[in-house]
Amino acid sequence: MKFFIVTLLFVFNALALILAITLPKLTQKEEMPKWFLYTLALAAVAFATVGISMGIVDDDFRSSFSILIMISAGLYTLGLRYGSMTRNIFYPAIIAFSLIVIVSVQLVDISNGAGMFLLVSLFNVISISVVIKVLLDLKKKWNHDQ
Repeated sequence: MKFFIVTLLFVFNALALILAITLPKLTQKEEMPKWFLYTLALAAVAFATVGISMGIVDDDFRSSFSILIMISAGLYTLGLRYGSMTRNIFYPAIIAFSLIVIVSVQLVDISNGAGMFLLVSLFNVISISVVIKVLLDLKKKWNHDQ
């Protein structure tokens, strides 16, 4: 039941974000404030991350887990595309950090030994450094193209 609730909260927040982005463009109304869009996006990605992490750790949720993976992959792709179209670094950043957390959970699920925790720590430091470097380069490129 808790996995269903997390998936439902993810879908609800993701749909609210999509509506908040598209509705003002369709109705010629004023755009939503950026802080509101960022909060919705952060909530959706947080619920997706928690849900996928729960699905990795628990084996009881295999059918719901595959649905969540497919929906998350599709919406993460949309988020990356939207971030690229609007030249907004926020969406690729939260998606990248979510993927780092998911991969870390997968690694810890493989083994709980001290060696794995060292590997996960190194993975986190290196991957976060790479993500920050790539995001800064991307932002610099987008600012230069304007």
